[in-house]
Amino acid sequence: MVVVLLLAAGACGGSDPEPDAKPPTTPRIALADGAAVSVRAADGKVTRVAALPAGWRAEALQWSGDGSELTWVAGKPDLSESRIYRAAVTGNPVRHWECTVFCGSQAFLGADLVGEGSLGGPDTYPRAGGEPQAFESDGLPAGFDLSGGPTYLGLLAGAPKGDAIYFVAARSIDSPKTVYRVGSDRKATVAFEEKSTSVPINGTVSPDGAQLAYTLDKAGTTCPATDSVVVVNLRSRGTVTLTPPPSTAALFVAGLWFDAEGKLFVAYVPGPIPCRPELAEQPETPTHSTAATVYERGGNAWKETDRKAQDGADLGDRRVLELTGPLTVAPGGIRRSSGATLQVVEDGKAEVIGRDVNTFAVAPK
Repeated sequence: MVVVLLLAAGACGGSDPEPDAKPPTTPRIALADGAAVSVRAADGKVTRVAALPAGWRAEALQWSGDGSELTWVAGKPDLSESRIYRAAVTGNPVRHWECTVFCGSQAFLGADLVGEGSLGGPDTYPRAGGEPQAFESDGLPAGFDLSGGPTYLGLLAGAPKGDAIYFVAARSIDSPKTVYRVGSDRKATVAFEEKSTSVPINGTVSPDGAQLAYTLDKAGTTCPATDSVVVVNLRSRGTVTLTPPPSTAALFVAGLWFDAEGKLFVAYVPGPIPCRPELAEQPETPTHSTAATVYERGGNAWKETDRKAQDGADLGDRRVLELTGPLTVAPGGIRRSSGATLQVVEDGKAEVIGRDVNTFAVAPK
């Protein structure tokens, strides 16, 4: 009789209650604190990938395109020693290579790790270990070319899917730059020409690989600052240059990232006041900031948000990942201080997932 009644109710337009919506899944997140590099799984379980030497700090943490490996740079605070690391997410194996002076940028290109650890130009760092090998690409200018070609070559950014990396080449560090795209086939093509003589750094690529953003920092000046942020449409080669928001102090970029829809965000932090251009060296009077201010791109200008974070990432489902905490900005640039907190923010509520975090990266989907 119960079954008959239930069927009758359904026939009369009744309906079963909707099942509870599944909570959004947090992707895997790699993070580095003062002791180790770890991975936080979707269920919240944290696995240590590699320990860091005592007193060293990690930065530039990145995933491989397939999500099976990590790379980062670690070094002493005084930059007297630094290394490029490559590690399986399982923690076995973990490889590292000493940098000649200090480590530059690094990124995955398919199964290859490309990095700047020597003065001879970009190298590849084998998964199996051993000596780095010179990175070879069809069409990419050589750095330190004595035949009259480009003498400056820098790795700017890698695509999240690991299918492309971007280089900056020029006749000298203070001349106009050319940005090259190198695909998984190792062929280099010109992405666009950068007319500024400033140095493109802090490159980041949108999740769909359609946009590249980077900062142009003032070079060769006694009052350094972030000059502007450039956004490149990699399909049309169109560019938009965004100047810093109005400020009484020089502004520095602490973080630069895209969300899943391709909107760009930047974290700006003010520098020391005042900067005296008549002095060859500025007095060491660093400015301490508990948090940088996050701005979002609105056309050709920045729109201030109510968020306070020094770096971030978009997790989807109206959730963001934020690194909050103290920054020290000296005349020479930003120095991350210990004690930063990594948290997931949803509808104004924050869940702390890591403390004393210096760098993080969200796994590719």
